[in-house]
Amino acid sequence: MRLGDQMDLRSRFVGELRRMDGGRVLDLPPNRVAEAVRAVLGLAGAGIVMMDRLVRLPVAAAGEHVSEAEQLQVTLGDGPCIAAAELGEPLVSSELELAGRWPMYHAALVTRTPYRGTLTLPLTRADGHVFAALDAYSTDPVPELHQPLDVVQAAVGPIVAMLLLGALAGDEQQLLWPPNEQLRQRQQVWLAVGMIQESSAVSDLDALAILRGYAFRTDHLLDAVVDDLVHGLLTTSQVLAAV
Repeated sequence: MRLGDQMDLRSRFVGELRRMDGGRVLDLPPNRVAEAVRAVLGLAGAGIVMMDRLVRLPVAAAGEHVSEAEQLQVTLGDGPCIAAAELGEPLVSSELELAGRWPMYHAALVTRTPYRGTLTLPLTRADGHVFAALDAYSTDPVPELHQPLDVVQAAVGPIVAMLLLGALAGDEQQLLWPPNEQLRQRQQVWLAVGMIQESSAVSDLDALAILRGYAFRTDHLLDAVVDDLVHGLLTTSQVLAAV
C-alpha cells in the first residue's frame, strides 16, 4: 500500500464529508455519510449496515436501489457483503464472480437492480471486532476503483467506523441517529422471529431460516414477509405450512 495514495483518498473523503454539511463532519446523518462514500469512490450506490447476531441492520443508504440490494442479501442469508463482513476482510466482486460464488444473489441482483458489482469494507472497533460494514454497488460488470482495495479500506473504512461509533450509545447497540424506515422495518424481524418461536418451539436462528424460506418460496423480500406477519396480513400457520 502506498501511503501517499491512502492520504490523498482520505483527504478527498474528508473534504466530501465537509462539503455535505458545511464542515460539521461529526454531525452528519448516516445517509449523508453514505452519499459521501458514493461520491468519493465514484460508484452508483453505497450503504451502511450494523452487524447483529441474528440479522443485519441497515442504517444508511445512498442510491435508488441500495436498500433493495441490501434486502436481497438479508433475504437469502448469503452474498458478497455478508461474506466479507464475516471474514473481516474487504472484498470487491465483479459480475462474473457474483455469478460464480453467489448465483442466487447474482440472479436476483441483476433482475431487480441495475447493479452488477459490489464492494464491502468491514468496519471495526479498536479491538478489531467487526461491528458494521460499508457496502457499495457498481453498475459496471467490473467495479472500477481508482485506488487498490487495501488503500480504499485504509482511507475510508476507519473514518466511517469512527462516525458510526460516535453515534452509538454506551452499549454500542442503540443508535443515537433517528432510525430510518428501512431500519424500523428490519427491527421487526426480532418480533417476527419470536412469533414463529411461539408457534413452533424452534431456536431464533431456525425461526429466521423459516421466514427466509417462506420469503424465497413466495418471491418476497424478508422485510415484506415480516411486515405482513407483524401486522396480521400473514399468519404463522401460513408461514410454517410452507416449510
